[in-house]
Amino acid sequence: MSARTPTDSAEAPLGAKQKRELSRRQAAELFRLFPSSIALSYVGAVASFAMLLTTGDAARGVAWFALATAVMLFRSLIWWQYTNDKDENNATWWARFVIFGNIIAGIQWALLGTWLYVPDPTYRSMFTAIIIVGYVAGAVITLAPVRFA
Repeated sequence: MSARTPTDSAEAPLGAKQKRELSRRQAAELFRLFPSSIALSYVGAVASFAMLLTTGDAARGVAWFALATAVMLFRSLIWWQYTNDKDENNATWWARFVIFGNIIAGIQWALLGTWLYVPDPTYRSMFTAIIIVGYVAGAVITLAPVRFA
């Protein structure tokens, strides 16, 4: 059995140019799906807000929906700025902005499942769980190109 050298291995270290190209391609793939991700997330927020209005606790529902709208606008601004950025060396920074936007969106959806959780009637709690699980599952596909996104 012979020892593999770094040049034989698929794990050979990348040069700076290859790392920049990889980051650029990862960001391009991430942002290719980002508009639909933002739009579908907001559709879910509207549906969740409609469900929250039926609970009788409109004040907290309006506060959560205002947060959901702010998150959507922030993530849309990230996408718009990325599409208008001419410097391809900023791909790593754009990926970090997306990660930050995803953290905020995660907090938004966590609030729906905790602070705004309505245990009765059961269909409301099931609706909330299905919405959250669906967005987590969908996010795995759209955010896969960038680690930690």
